Amino acid sequence: MRKFAFLLSIAIILVSCQPTKVIEKKKTDTTIKFIQGETLEEVLVRSKKEGKPVFIDFYIDRCAPCKFMDETAFTHPNVFELFNDKFINFKVDAIDFDYVDLAQKYNVQAYPTLVFLDSRGEILQEHGGGASAVKLIELAEKVIENGKVM
Repeated sequence: MRKFAFLLSIAIILVSCQPTKVIEKKKTDTTIKFIQGETLEEVLVRSKKEGKPVFIDFYIDRCAPCKFMDETAFTHPNVFELFNDKFINFKVDAIDFDYVDLAQKYNVQAYPTLVFLDSRGEILQEHGGGASAVKLIELAEKVIENGKVM
């Protein structure tokens, strides 16, 4: 009987004990942070100031591959961490009145079109059509290896 009472009291103690909560730093980034609503000139000023190349995602609202990239590739942790750290990211609706000239300047003919620029607006790398997380990282690494920003 003593063993039973002892085991019962141990069980009650274990059940009543609350484990200490471990507070973890929560990541707030879950996708690429894009600048929207600015002019290319404003974005290029940021590029020069921060010493980072520009990544432009030319998209249109009705583009299925664009939406797919928003939901998958841009939200992949390896992608958004790399792009948020190493690039000034600019999202451009290619048929928005304010950006039609910009899409024409960079000869955008497919959606999405991904363009990497230096701080002068010169093309460092471009890709027409959708891209997986692996492809985005590959494109970004080529730009980073090239090392030209200014």
